[in-house]
Amino acid sequence: MAFRKRKPGVVVDDAKLRLDGMKGIDTANLITVNYGSVAQPLTQTDMTAQITLIEDDISDYNQMLENATVMLNKIQEAEKKLKVMYTRVLKGAIAQFGPDSSEVEVLGGTRTSERKKPVKKKTTPPVA
Repeated sequence: MAFRKRKPGVVVDDAKLRLDGMKGIDTANLITVNYGSVAQPLTQTDMTAQITLIEDDISDYNQMLENATVMLNKIQEAEKKLKVMYTRVLKGAIAQFGPDSSEVEVLGGTRTSERKKPVKKKTTPPVA
């Protein structure tokens, strides 16, 4: 089971388009335009840094998902091996001590003498 990787959202694509527009305006005016305020400046450098930060974070996130998938596969393989061992222990006890022994019961199995006997249902003839 692989986890779903994340792709950059629509906002990142839109921000890239806006950034291209900002670069075009800055080039046409031969200066870096501040699209924010004096207290909170917003330039193409700020937009580029934020877009890069998001893309790096998404890349790190996807790498963690890949690592999680590898770990999940290792856990599932270990569980399969444990399941085989779990079954072999009970089968070995049955082979060594017999199917009706108390050792089988101690290991979590059911002794043959304690199994329910199947009950046949009586069928009634159809009423005409």
